[in-house]
Amino acid sequence: MWFDRDTNNDGVADTDAILNNSWQFDYNQSPVGKNDFYSVALHEILHALGFGASDSWQAHVTGGHSWNGSQVVGLLGTGTNVLGVDDAHIAEGLMSARLSDGGGQEAVMDPSLTVGTRKTLTWLDLAFLRDIGWQTVVPEPSSWLLAVCGAAIVFACCKRCKS
Repeated sequence: MWFDRDTNNDGVADTDAILNNSWQFDYNQSPVGKNDFYSVALHEILHALGFGASDSWQAHVTGGHSWNGSQVVGLLGTGTNVLGVDDAHIAEGLMSARLSDGGGQEAVMDPSLTVGTRKTLTWLDLAFLRDIGWQTVVPEPSSWLLAVCGAAIVFACCKRCKS
């Protein structure tokens, strides 16, 4: 996967200064007045996982921008008109709750990007991924947590050995 560095399509890669004027690259800052790189990268990664472009995706497209996957239908109560005009994205403006905090936003796989807006994964995006065969996985604990637990065990063992 690669990202185009030529925002004005003149055939020359833009400088960092030009890119930084248009794009918010720092995830820790709000993308005020800029396109959010995180949102675009997340959208494109989901395409790479088969969203809109795989046999398992096509197996659920039923025509008329509709979807027959059980996860999406279970979440929305319908699969009718939930796909965009290209049948490879979620319908324009379809809202869902974010996984992170339950707040509402346009789905990540909506076909458009709103300047100044960050999108994170929604329950609707996840339902589509589940329908095409992806399973929810419990993430591995972070390294610092493992280090703290390991240190606590070593400390407890050392204390026990001294007594």
